[in-house]
Amino acid sequence: TIAIVRTGSQGGDLAYALEEAARFERELSQVRKESSKGMFSAIGGFVAGIVTILASTMYVAPEMMDSGFVQAGDANIDWVMIMADWTTWIAITVGSLVGGLFLLNFLFRPISPAFIDRIILRIPYYRDMVLAKNNYMVFFGLAVLLKAGLRVEEALSLSIDSSPKGELRNDLIRARKALREGDAQSWPYVMNMLHPTDKASLATAQDRTQIANTIDSLARQYQSLYRSRIETFVPALQAFSALFLTIAGFVLFGVSILPLMQSSSDILNAL
Repeated sequence: TIAIVRTGSQGGDLAYALEEAARFERELSQVRKESSKGMFSAIGGFVAGIVTILASTMYVAPEMMDSGFVQAGDANIDWVMIMADWTTWIAITVGSLVGGLFLLNFLFRPISPAFIDRIILRIPYYRDMVLAKNNYMVFFGLAVLLKAGLRVEEALSLSIDSSPKGELRNDLIRARKALREGDAQSWPYVMNMLHPTDKASLATAQDRTQIANTIDSLARQYQSLYRSRIETFVPALQAFSALFLTIAGFVLFGVSILPLMQSSSDILNAL
């Protein structure tokens, strides 16, 4: 929000920047509010599933199989234990992957922002959740400056000053360098964060107004992309958590009730 307002002030259109900042924060606030509720329930279900499976296989199953009633029959739950082991390993793998992605963003990215950004760019879907919001703010500010009448090189310089460290800031620095060297057509092509189609759109823009409109469209695109990724990530996590919790419940049934049913059947047949 501060970056958007500062850029609007520098570009001479503070009222527009304030309106956009308020709208963006209002929309994101609603998304975060809805997502956080689902996020906590999904994570809670995932943890409950892991605890249930571990308790079932490490405590309930041995206790049940050692009971005299079960040993009197011919109970066999090996297939349930195999399913539980596979499910546990899948849960550990998924949990490690998700945890690694969040560590990549929150722990390692502050240490080496540009290098980590280049790694994140290679990870589909996740890159949109991590980078799209920052891209929106930077390109929105750049569009405001260009619409205010600044030359592209001047707008890039001000955007560099207000941009956080990372690959996008390096892109802006490379683009400014290309402009200063007199290569006005190729400056979009040195920006690694842009899609090839977006690079071509900027390169073929005829004047500053078209460049500003193209960059403004890019900003809107990144804003929508960020919102859509946040809105779809939580339901996907909830669905996975529900499936995992269902499997955990079936494992608990398999190691506690199934041996009793098998032993009861064997004893009745023996009588």
